[in-house]
Amino acid sequence: MTLKEKQEVEMERLISRIIVAAASVTGAGVNEIDDAKTRRQKVDVEGRVVAMMAVVRLAGLSHAETAKRFRYAEHSTVSYMLRRFNADAAIVAKVDQVCDMANVPDSLLSKAGAA
Repeated sequence: MTLKEKQEVEMERLISRIIVAAASVTGAGVNEIDDAKTRRQKVDVEGRVVAMMAVVRLAGLSHAETAKRFRYAEHSTVSYMLRRFNADAAIVAKVDQVCDMANVPDSLLSKAGAA
């Protein structure tokens, strides 16, 4: 496995941990946050915004990369959502909580679950 492939795998693991943490913090389902890009399906906006803000903060992805990951057509959608919700103290507090939860290494999570 090349270094680039290893980095991509690690990035996907981090994003997966962020999505699971966002689901836990907001009460949304993981599928609602990750796969909610349909016009007819009710979307949990708060969960998606919290996850996107945490991904940008922790993973350092650009708005274009974040848009692609969350299945938006353009980066302007992500930029708008982040700008709109960044002033909301409750959302920012949830993002902080998600970042704390997602920063825990996988090895510690599995030990905590076994205890």
